Amino acid sequence: FNTRYGRYNYNVMELNYYSESLKDFVSMNVYIPPGYKLNHNIKRYPVVYFLHGAFDGEKDHWFTFDRREFKSSHAEISTTRMIMKKEIREVILVALDEPGGFFTSIRRDRNFEKAFINEILPYIESTFSASGERAITGLSSGGYYALYFAINYPEIFQYAGATSGSFFLGNRSRSILTLMRKNLKKVKKLKSIYLDMGNDDPGNTHENIILYNYMLTKGIKTRLDFVEGGHSFQVWRGHPVRFLKYIFPLDKPLFAPN
Repeated sequence: FNTRYGRYNYNVMELNYYSESLKDFVSMNVYIPPGYKLNHNIKRYPVVYFLHGAFDGEKDHWFTFDRREFKSSHAEISTTRMIMKKEIREVILVALDEPGGFFTSIRRDRNFEKAFINEILPYIESTFSASGERAITGLSSGGYYALYFAINYPEIFQYAGATSGSFFLGNRSRSILTLMRKNLKKVKKLKSIYLDMGNDDPGNTHENIILYNYMLTKGIKTRLDFVEGGHSFQVWRGHPVRFLKYIFPLDKPLFAPN
Protein backbone atom coordinates (compact mmCIF):
# COMPACT_ATOMS: atom_id res chain seq x y z
CA PHE A 1 0.00 0.00 0.00
CA ASN A 2 1.01 3.64 -0.44
CA THR A 3 0.97 5.93 2.58
CA ARG A 4 0.95 9.70 2.77
CA TYR A 5 0.92 11.65 6.03
CA GLY A 6 -1.04 14.84 6.46
CA ARG A 7 0.45 18.18 5.67
CA TYR A 8 -1.36 19.80 8.58
CA ASN A 9 -2.16 16.92 10.92
CA TYR A 10 0.30 14.12 11.61
CA ASN A 11 -2.43 11.99 13.13
CA VAL A 12 -3.95 11.42 9.67
CA MET A 13 -2.51 9.34 6.84
CA GLU A 14 -3.80 8.49 3.39
CA LEU A 15 -3.65 4.83 2.35
CA ASN A 16 -4.18 3.36 -1.11
CA TYR A 17 -5.04 -0.34 -0.94
CA TYR A 18 -5.22 -2.55 -4.01
CA SER A 19 -8.29 -4.77 -3.86
CA GLU A 20 -8.02 -8.10 -5.67
CA SER A 21 -11.79 -8.45 -5.98
CA LEU A 22 -12.29 -4.93 -7.36
CA LYS A 23 -9.10 -4.96 -9.44
CA ASP A 24 -8.72 -1.36 -8.35
CA PHE A 25 -7.21 0.81 -5.63
CA VAL A 26 -9.34 1.88 -2.68
CA SER A 27 -8.28 5.13 -1.08
CA MET A 28 -8.89 5.86 2.59
CA ASN A 29 -7.87 8.31 5.28
CA VAL A 30 -6.91 6.84 8.66
CA TYR A 31 -6.78 8.81 11.91
CA ILE A 32 -4.74 7.51 14.83
CA PRO A 33 -5.17 8.99 18.32
CA PRO A 34 -2.47 10.93 20.19
CA GLY A 35 0.09 8.57 21.68
CA TYR A 36 -0.73 5.75 19.26
CA LYS A 37 2.82 5.47 17.92
CA LEU A 38 4.11 5.14 21.47
CA ASN A 39 1.42 2.78 22.80
CA HIS A 40 0.19 0.66 19.87
CA ASN A 41 2.22 -2.36 20.96
CA ILE A 42 0.49 -2.48 24.34
CA LYS A 43 -2.96 -0.97 23.64
CA ARG A 44 -5.79 -1.84 21.28
CA TYR A 45 -8.33 0.64 19.99
CA PRO A 46 -11.93 0.63 18.70
CA VAL A 47 -12.25 1.40 14.99
CA VAL A 48 -14.92 3.70 13.55
CA TYR A 49 -15.64 3.56 9.81
CA PHE A 50 -17.02 6.67 8.05
CA LEU A 51 -18.88 6.56 4.72
CA HIS A 52 -19.36 9.63 2.53
CA GLY A 53 -22.46 10.63 0.55
CA ALA A 54 -23.32 9.90 -3.08
CA PHE A 55 -22.15 11.43 -6.34
CA ASP A 56 -19.80 14.12 -5.02
CA GLY A 57 -18.82 11.94 -2.09
CA GLU A 58 -15.22 11.46 -1.05
CA LYS A 59 -13.31 10.43 2.04
CA ASP A 60 -12.11 13.99 2.66
CA HIS A 61 -15.64 14.87 3.69
CA TRP A 62 -14.83 13.42 7.11
CA PHE A 63 -11.20 14.24 7.77
CA THR A 64 -8.41 15.09 5.48
CA PHE A 65 -4.66 15.02 5.08
CA ASP A 66 -4.93 18.57 3.73
CA ARG A 67 -6.72 21.54 5.29
CA ARG A 68 -9.98 22.09 3.38
CA GLU A 69 -12.20 24.47 5.28
CA PHE A 70 -15.58 24.12 3.62
CA LYS A 71 -15.96 20.48 2.56
CA SER A 72 -14.55 18.59 5.51
CA SER A 73 -15.95 17.81 8.94
CA HIS A 74 -12.38 17.80 10.33
CA ALA A 75 -13.14 14.89 12.65
CA GLU A 76 -9.39 14.58 13.23
CA ILE A 77 -9.41 17.92 15.07
CA SER A 78 -12.56 17.37 17.14
CA THR A 79 -11.61 13.79 18.02
CA THR A 80 -8.16 14.78 19.23
CA ARG A 81 -9.71 17.56 21.29
CA MET A 82 -12.24 15.20 22.91
CA ILE A 83 -9.55 12.61 23.68
CA MET A 84 -7.26 15.22 25.24
CA LYS A 85 -10.17 16.56 27.33
CA LYS A 86 -10.94 12.97 28.41
CA GLU A 87 -14.47 13.10 27.00
CA ILE A 88 -14.20 9.97 24.81
CA ARG A 89 -12.08 6.87 24.59
CA GLU A 90 -9.12 6.71 22.23
CA VAL A 91 -10.27 5.53 18.81
CA ILE A 92 -9.00 4.87 15.30
CA LEU A 93 -11.08 6.48 12.53
CA VAL A 94 -11.21 5.28 8.91
CA ALA A 95 -12.85 7.26 6.09
CA LEU A 96 -13.38 5.17 2.95
CA ASP A 97 -13.54 6.47 -0.60
CA GLU A 98 -15.82 4.85 -3.17
CA PRO A 99 -16.36 6.98 -6.30
CA GLY A 100 -20.06 7.62 -6.76
CA GLY A 101 -20.82 6.78 -3.15
CA PHE A 102 -22.45 3.40 -3.77
CA PHE A 103 -21.02 1.05 -1.16
CA THR A 104 -22.88 -2.10 -2.19
CA SER A 105 -22.89 -4.18 -5.36
CA ILE A 106 -24.75 -1.75 -7.64
CA ARG A 107 -22.56 -2.98 -10.51
CA ARG A 108 -21.88 -6.67 -10.99
CA ASP A 109 -18.25 -5.97 -11.83
CA ARG A 110 -17.68 -3.81 -8.73
CA ASN A 111 -18.80 -5.48 -5.52
CA PHE A 112 -17.57 -2.99 -2.93
CA GLU A 113 -19.45 -4.77 -0.15
CA LYS A 114 -17.42 -7.94 -0.70
CA ALA A 115 -14.18 -5.96 -0.90
CA PHE A 116 -14.96 -4.00 2.27
CA ILE A 117 -15.92 -6.97 4.43
CA ASN A 118 -13.42 -9.52 3.11
CA GLU A 119 -10.40 -7.40 2.24
CA ILE A 120 -10.38 -3.79 3.44
CA LEU A 121 -11.63 -4.28 6.98
CA PRO A 122 -9.25 -7.18 7.75
CA TYR A 123 -6.40 -5.21 6.17
CA ILE A 124 -7.07 -2.15 8.35
CA GLU A 125 -7.37 -4.17 11.54
CA SER A 126 -4.27 -6.23 10.89
CA THR A 127 -2.27 -3.09 10.05
CA PHE A 128 -3.39 -1.08 13.08
CA SER A 129 -3.82 -2.07 16.72
CA ALA A 130 -7.56 -2.79 16.67
CA SER A 131 -9.54 -4.12 19.63
CA GLY A 132 -12.34 -5.84 17.70
CA GLU A 133 -14.88 -3.19 18.72
CA ARG A 134 -16.30 -1.44 15.67
CA ALA A 135 -18.74 1.27 14.68
CA ILE A 136 -19.87 2.50 11.28
CA THR A 137 -21.59 5.73 10.28
CA GLY A 138 -22.16 7.86 7.21
CA LEU A 139 -23.73 10.99 5.80
CA SER A 140 -26.81 11.13 3.57
CA SER A 141 -26.83 7.94 1.44
CA GLY A 142 -23.65 6.93 3.29
CA GLY A 143 -25.87 6.75 6.38
CA TYR A 144 -28.06 4.27 4.53
CA TYR A 145 -25.07 2.06 3.77
CA ALA A 146 -23.75 2.35 7.34
CA LEU A 147 -27.01 0.89 8.65
CA TYR A 148 -27.04 -1.63 5.79
CA PHE A 149 -23.64 -3.00 6.81
CA ALA A 150 -24.46 -2.99 10.53
CA ILE A 151 -27.75 -4.84 10.00
CA ASN A 152 -26.23 -7.44 7.68
CA TYR A 153 -23.03 -7.93 9.70
CA PRO A 154 -23.89 -7.58 13.43
CA GLU A 155 -21.09 -10.03 14.20
CA ILE A 156 -18.68 -7.37 12.86
CA PHE A 157 -20.22 -4.05 13.93
CA GLN A 158 -21.57 -3.23 17.38
CA TYR A 159 -22.65 0.38 16.71
CA ALA A 160 -24.11 2.24 13.74
CA GLY A 161 -25.00 5.82 12.93
CA ALA A 162 -26.18 8.19 10.24
CA THR A 163 -26.29 11.94 9.79
CA SER A 164 -28.97 13.34 7.46
CA GLY A 165 -29.61 9.72 6.55
CA SER A 166 -31.43 8.95 3.30
CA PHE A 167 -33.13 5.62 4.00
CA PHE A 168 -35.22 5.17 0.82
CA LEU A 169 -38.37 4.23 2.72
CA GLY A 170 -40.43 4.81 -0.42
CA ASN A 171 -38.52 2.07 -2.25
CA ARG A 172 -39.75 -1.15 -0.69
CA SER A 173 -36.99 -3.32 -2.16
CA ARG A 174 -34.27 -0.97 -0.92
CA SER A 175 -35.78 0.54 2.24
CA ILE A 176 -33.75 0.32 5.45
CA LEU A 177 -37.02 -0.14 7.32
CA THR A 178 -37.84 -3.20 5.21
CA LEU A 179 -34.33 -4.54 5.83
CA MET A 180 -34.74 -4.01 9.59
CA ARG A 181 -38.08 -5.82 9.65
CA LYS A 182 -36.65 -8.80 7.78
CA ASN A 183 -33.58 -8.95 10.02
CA LEU A 184 -34.96 -7.83 13.38
CA LYS A 185 -33.02 -10.45 15.35
CA LYS A 186 -29.80 -9.18 13.76
CA VAL A 187 -30.68 -5.54 14.47
CA LYS A 188 -31.27 -6.34 18.14
CA LYS A 189 -27.71 -7.65 18.38
CA LEU A 190 -26.41 -4.10 17.82
CA LYS A 191 -25.53 -2.20 20.97
CA SER A 192 -27.01 1.07 19.68
CA ILE A 193 -27.91 3.13 16.61
CA TYR A 194 -27.43 6.91 16.59
CA LEU A 195 -29.15 9.30 14.17
CA ASP A 196 -28.90 13.05 13.78
CA MET A 197 -30.00 15.54 11.16
CA GLY A 198 -30.72 19.20 10.48
CA ASN A 199 -34.02 20.71 11.50
CA ASP A 200 -34.29 22.22 8.00
CA ASP A 201 -33.87 19.02 5.96
CA PRO A 202 -37.42 18.31 4.68
CA GLY A 203 -36.25 15.55 2.35
CA ASN A 204 -35.21 13.23 5.19
CA THR A 205 -37.04 14.38 8.33
CA HIS A 206 -40.05 12.09 7.85
CA GLU A 207 -37.90 9.02 7.14
CA ASN A 208 -35.66 9.54 10.17
CA ILE A 209 -38.62 9.95 12.52
CA ILE A 210 -40.37 6.84 11.15
CA LEU A 211 -37.18 4.76 11.49
CA TYR A 212 -36.48 6.09 14.98
CA ASN A 213 -40.02 5.37 16.21
CA TYR A 214 -39.89 1.85 14.75
CA MET A 215 -36.66 1.11 16.62
CA LEU A 216 -38.14 2.44 19.87
CA THR A 217 -41.18 0.16 19.56
CA LYS A 218 -38.88 -2.84 19.03
CA GLY A 219 -36.70 -2.10 22.05
CA ILE A 220 -33.61 -1.17 20.03
CA LYS A 221 -31.33 1.26 21.81
CA THR A 222 -31.33 4.38 19.67
CA ARG A 223 -31.22 8.16 19.71
CA LEU A 224 -32.28 10.86 17.25
CA ASP A 225 -30.95 14.42 17.56
CA PHE A 226 -32.04 17.45 15.57
CA VAL A 227 -29.54 20.27 15.17
CA GLU A 228 -29.62 23.65 13.43
CA GLY A 229 -29.14 23.41 9.67
CA GLY A 230 -30.19 21.64 6.47
CA HIS A 231 -28.64 18.92 4.33
CA SER A 232 -25.18 20.41 4.62
CA PHE A 233 -21.82 20.53 6.37
CA GLN A 234 -23.38 22.81 8.97
CA VAL A 235 -24.91 19.59 10.30
CA TRP A 236 -22.35 17.00 9.21
CA ARG A 237 -19.42 18.87 10.75
CA GLY A 238 -20.75 18.16 14.25
CA HIS A 239 -21.74 14.54 13.66
CA PRO A 240 -18.41 12.92 14.66
CA VAL A 241 -18.56 14.76 17.99
CA ARG A 242 -22.15 13.74 18.72
CA PHE A 243 -21.66 10.16 17.50
CA LEU A 244 -18.42 9.48 19.37
CA LYS A 245 -19.69 11.03 22.59
CA TYR A 246 -22.75 8.80 22.38
CA ILE A 247 -21.03 5.47 21.66
CA PHE A 248 -17.58 5.85 23.23
CA PRO A 249 -17.76 8.11 26.31
CA LEU A 250 -14.69 7.70 28.49
CA ASP A 251 -16.65 6.31 31.44
CA LYS A 252 -18.19 3.50 29.34
CA PRO A 253 -17.09 -0.07 30.26
CA LEU A 254 -14.60 -1.58 27.86
CA PHE A 255 -16.01 -3.87 25.22
CA ALA A 256 -15.40 -7.57 25.71
CA PRO A 257 -15.39 -9.56 22.43
CA ASN A 258 -17.28 -12.85 22.47
